[in-house]
Amino acid sequence: MLLARDLDVAILVSLAFAVAVWAVYGGLVPAVLLVLLSPVVPGSPESLFPGVDFRYFPLRNPGLVSIPAGSLAGRLGTATSRETPDEARHAGTEARALTGAGAA
Repeated sequence: MLLARDLDVAILVSLAFAVAVWAVYGGLVPAVLLVLLSPVVPGSPESLFPGVDFRYFPLRNPGLVSIPAGSLAGRLGTATSRETPDEARHAGTEARALTGAGAA
């Protein structure tokens, strides 16, 4: 984090939200789809629908696929972000973040 010590705090926060959105959706969508296609929902006696078998994903936990997918999506969100910093708009935010003015 020492590399980010001279950067504008507001820009870092907006970048973190952009990355988080990409990473959340990039991990959420594969996780939900893989759970629906895993043995947890169809095909086994302890599943939600034991009488049908449409399992295409062999693992009961999709984290092996969805966690790296979310990480890659977050990286993609960082690489493709075109947001340019507006120094005038963020100057007040930076001053409040550094001095604590208006916190109480």
